[in-house]
Amino acid sequence: MIREDFLRGYLLLTTQPWGKLYRTVSEKQNGEPSPAEIQLELYYQVLGMTHATVWQQACAIHAMGNRWPSVDDLKITVQQHSPILTALPAPQQTNRDGYFSKDEFGRVLYETISTIGSLLGLREQMAVAIHAEQPEKLPDLQKRHRGMQQLLAKQLPTLNNDEMDRVLVQYPWIVAV
Repeated sequence: MIREDFLRGYLLLTTQPWGKLYRTVSEKQNGEPSPAEIQLELYYQVLGMTHATVWQQACAIHAMGNRWPSVDDLKITVQQHSPILTALPAPQQTNRDGYFSKDEFGRVLYETISTIGSLLGLREQMAVAIHAEQPEKLPDLQKRHRGMQQLLAKQLPTLNNDEMDRVLVQYPWIVAV
């Protein structure tokens, strides 16, 4: 997830009365980061690879609690609320080379899944750029990501019910795209 998505979930936690200690990231004191800044960075480093929708759901669950959640608490909640992907039966292959053609798979479904793969790849590249402190790469990656989101938004309505069900089983997070 990108930092903005992380901060949306983190905000749910810090706005609670028990999150006040971690609410303000202030200037460094004596050259040391504030406890709030340390906590924010720790949570982002450990949980930053979580999918944004799952992260925000986990934060919403803990925001209804009565104490600040530990990293382990959040990790458990993320695991419990991550979608369980079930295996779909593979289409029957007719090619000798071991690959399916677009027509055998279904052209519209094939293109939609290709777009989803591109979105996942771009998210991974953005996460790597953020963690490697290469912010100069982000604007281009974000622009490409928005373009893929728009393309996916056009492709999804063209799927039939069976194809949409197959896509949602494998990629339930796309409903938030």
